[in-house]
Amino acid sequence: MLPKLPNEPITWIIMEVMSVILFVICMIHALKSERPKQQLFELCCFVLAAGIFEHFGVLTGNYWYSQERFMMFGLIPLSILLIEAVTMYSAMVLFDYLGMPRWCIIWFVGLMSMVQDFSIDPVYVHDTYVFDGLAQGHWNWKIYYEPTFFGIPFFNFSSWFYMCGLYAGLIAWGRKIYAKKKKEWIGTAYPFIAAIFLLIPLIPTALLLIKPIYSDNSTFLFWYELIAMILNFAFGVFLIVKYWKKMSPVNLKKDGVVIFILPAILHLYDIIVGFGLGIKQSYIPVVVFTVLHLGYLCAVYRRSRNAIVS
Repeated sequence: MLPKLPNEPITWIIMEVMSVILFVICMIHALKSERPKQQLFELCCFVLAAGIFEHFGVLTGNYWYSQERFMMFGLIPLSILLIEAVTMYSAMVLFDYLGMPRWCIIWFVGLMSMVQDFSIDPVYVHDTYVFDGLAQGHWNWKIYYEPTFFGIPFFNFSSWFYMCGLYAGLIAWGRKIYAKKKKEWIGTAYPFIAAIFLLIPLIPTALLLIKPIYSDNSTFLFWYELIAMILNFAFGVFLIVKYWKKMSPVNLKKDGVVIFILPAILHLYDIIVGFGLGIKQSYIPVVVFTVLHLGYLCAVYRRSRNAIVS
């Protein structure tokens, strides 16, 4: 007897196809970089790290993913992990031009990932279909308090912030060691080590700084998570403003697609699905954070073009 095929909705299938295409574009970009093997392995190892951490969130009962998918990584849709990797990778490529100290990569990559997720989540969570009598979105939250961020707990965005940011920080550290020691085994090993070591600070960070899951006080959770999210966001913005004038022009031919086009495609999907399906919960965050995110990227693009012309 043949196994039952997933009853996956068309918008979810489109998202899966999109995630694969964007991830392959990142892989091709990595293979054309100065460190092709290392950069490709960095990208792929993040998928592993994110998959392990997402299982932590699911198994602790904070949320669950619909299993009506064609591509799964255990309990997690592979497409979600690929989109997270694309978001992280795009931000890391841009960081190399910003003139910030290396430690700032944690907050910059974290901020770019968080801003992208402010647009993604309200669409994906509310793009719901009924399976076996139960309405399911791409993923489904256990809500501990009200109000939330258009149906999403605030700690979710800090989770993206720390998962992507800390991984980027570990990669920056691994690159520094590899450049200093110049040993091939280090270049091969550090992305995998970063993926494993990411879980060491990330899980206690999730418990202590993102969401104290053992608290029964919903009012405390609300303010704790909201303030943490605001502080993460604000410090990332502060760094962008502080180091704006130190930015180098982006090599548009080499990195333009990854830095500018891929985030725009993700936002475009959110706009089309959110407004096309009439997902009213997504209207405000999709418009606001698409404008903010793409506005910043447009400013970076304009600055780079002006530098080339002059």
